[in-house]
Amino acid sequence: MTSPAPAAIPDTILRDHFTSKPRRDDNYTYATSIHIKSKAQATAFARTSYTQPPKRTLAIWINSTVSGDLRNEPCAIAVGYNSPTTADWTAQVTIAHYTSANEAILLSIGEALRVATSPKITEHVDRVLIFSDVQRVLKSMRQGHPFGLVRDRWLVDDIPHLTKQLAEKSVEVEFHWLPPLHRIEPHQRMRHASQRFKKLALAEYPPELLDRSVSFPPVRLNGKLVTGGAGEDFVGDWLGAALKDVKVLPRRELSRDLRVQARQAINQRRKERKEKARARRIKDKAERETRKIEKEMRKLVRKDGMKVEEQEVLGLAYDGEMEVEEQEVLGLADDSVATTYEHFDNFEEQERQCMLVEEFENMDLV
Repeated sequence: MTSPAPAAIPDTILRDHFTSKPRRDDNYTYATSIHIKSKAQATAFARTSYTQPPKRTLAIWINSTVSGDLRNEPCAIAVGYNSPTTADWTAQVTIAHYTSANEAILLSIGEALRVATSPKITEHVDRVLIFSDVQRVLKSMRQGHPFGLVRDRWLVDDIPHLTKQLAEKSVEVEFHWLPPLHRIEPHQRMRHASQRFKKLALAEYPPELLDRSVSFPPVRLNGKLVTGGAGEDFVGDWLGAALKDVKVLPRRELSRDLRVQARQAINQRRKERKEKARARRIKDKAERETRKIEKEMRKLVRKDGMKVEEQEVLGLAYDGEMEVEEQEVLGLADDSVATTYEHFDNFEEQERQCMLVEEFENMDLV
């Protein structure tokens, strides 16, 4: 089940993988349908798929339990489904020596696809739904991520290979994310099963398998060993015997220099993303300030324009009043002049009359 140790990866290829954009030929096509919906939609779809499964559709529930601190401990993979022929609940558990969460999750996906490729199942289904609560890995699969730090490449390569096999048999494969810690029965069963067999494996794990430099093919348990028909002692003895009989193989390890280079490249990319985000925030802030200043300037211009118009209106009114007053003054002056001329004419008329009277009196005297 484990592929032979491949040749070492050249330094330039690993550095290119972390320091440059992924090349087109490095991208993987794991599946055409990988769905990551909102929590409410994902939970509702998962519950409906379990309680009211569509015809000729197989829903597979997967879960993995792995140590979070990279201790040399085994991981446990649980895969469960309702048989398409008998509708009975069926489950299997796989024990493997993978301390990385990504490796354990990829192994669980591969185990689910192996169940689906079984001839007894492909004859009765046209659609396979695989439910996982690890959104990070599903997103990476949707983006075609090659998972460059996974040592056993068959964990990655088997997924598109098995998906292609199912597509050739006209079986559509869909991956669905479902929120963790929900109360959907099949997924709870798989979570409890993976945790239970992780503890059993730790109790029966041979000391020689705790060395990180070795590996062994996955050990699979199914049937009554998983569903609860067998007792804990029987399962423990069976698992202990199976682990003692495994063939220990040399494990592919990345050299320390390559790990340091990969970590430095990842940190550099994170730093560049943070700097770009910071520059974008500064630019957005400057644009907001500029827009704010422009808005204030427009307000001031409108306010000043209103003042100018008001002053112009007041100026016109003042000019009008001045003109009226001037016209009134000029009118009074004209009236005064006309009255003066009229008085002067009356005075001259009276003077002529007096002169005539005097002339008549003088004539009478003569």
